Formats: sequence, C-alpha cells, structure tokens
Amino acid sequence: MNVRPDLHNILHGVMGAVGADVAYVKLADANGLFRIGHDIGLRCTDFRNHAMAPGQGLGGYALHAGVTVCHDYFSDGRFRHCFDQLVAAEGLHSLVVAPLPFRDRVLGLLYAGWRNPVSLRKVDAW
Repeated sequence: MNVRPDLHNILHGVMGAVGADVAYVKLADANGLFRIGHDIGLRCTDFRNHAMAPGQGLGGYALHAGVTVCHDYFSDGRFRHCFDQLVAAEGLHSLVVAPLPFRDRVLGLLYAGWRNPVSLRKVDAW
C-alpha cells in the first residue's frame, strides 16, 4: 500500500488550515528513530535526511508532552536544542508538532512550520 498520496493530502490540508510555509511528517523506523517520511515546502536536504531519537529536539519533547506549539524555536527552553543548525538552515522560526499515536505507540510526528515569526494563538487551541 502506498501511503504517500495520503500523506501529501494530509500535509497540504494542514498547511492550508493554519497557513504554514512547510508541513512534514516524521515516521518511526524499526530502530525507534524518527525520519521525515514526506514533506511539502522543505528546501534543505540535510534537514530532510536527519534522524531524531526520542528526547531530542522539539519533536522529542512533543513525544512526551503531546501537541506542542513553539512560537520562537530558538528562544524556547522546553527542549534540548539538538538540531539548531538544521532548523536555521531550513529557515524555520515557529513550529507546531503533534504526535500521531496508534494503540500503545507513536507512529510519527506531524509538523507545521513558518519561516517568519507568527502568532500561533489559533493553533494553541489544538
């Protein structure tokens, strides 16, 4: 089964709903690492190719905290800043991350990102 068209439609819908510049999903692999499975709007190959372990970065924080709204990535002190160079190279500033749970595990993480500072009040209600 090819889920790429479905992921594309979901990401496109997320971008339209919140006005994001980018949307991407990181999927858990067999080793427990999260890798970008599909994206819309990302420009940086290194950003697309990195792997995230639980507990690393904003996504690692969201795995434990649930939906996470980050108004200013670089000044947010809630998580370990493991990927700052990649985020800067991609030009992202504000992000929302939502875990994608299924039964007793998290299948992936859904991200929406903005390249300019934005007020995420309407997203805070998620």
